[in-house]
Amino acid sequence: MTKTILIIEDDELFRSMLFGLLEMEDFNVISAADGSNGLILAKQLQPDLVISDINLPYLNGLGVLNKLRNDLTTAHLPFMFLTSKSDQETRSLAMKLGANAYLTKPVHLSNLLEAINNHLKTRQLTQ
Repeated sequence: MTKTILIIEDDELFRSMLFGLLEMEDFNVISAADGSNGLILAKQLQPDLVISDINLPYLNGLGVLNKLRNDLTTAHLPFMFLTSKSDQETRSLAMKLGANAYLTKPVHLSNLLEAINNHLKTRQLTQ
C-alpha cells in the first residue's frame, strides 16, 4: 500500500522539488505552504509521515508539532523536521515536543529517504 507523506514547506521551489522526488519514490504526496493549512491537512488526512520546515507563515513548525502531539487523533503521527535551523537549542526543543527526526538543509537525498523509510517501518510495526 502506498504511504502518504505530508510536506509542510513555505519555499515553493523546495516544496515542489521534494514533492516530485517523493512521488518518484512511489509515495502519495500532499503539501501545504504554511503551518495552519498543514495542521488542517494532517488532521483531515492522517498521513503516514509529516515532514515540516520550522520557519513557516501563520503557525511555525514547532507550533504544528505541538498541536499535533496534544491532539489524541494525531499524537501518533510520525513527524520529521527538515529545516535550515541548525542550532542546538531549536533541535532540543523540537525533540522535547516529540519530533521523530530533525534533519537540516541541505540534505542528501539518500539520508532523507533513509530517515523516511525508517520512520514508516517503525510506524508500521507499532500499528
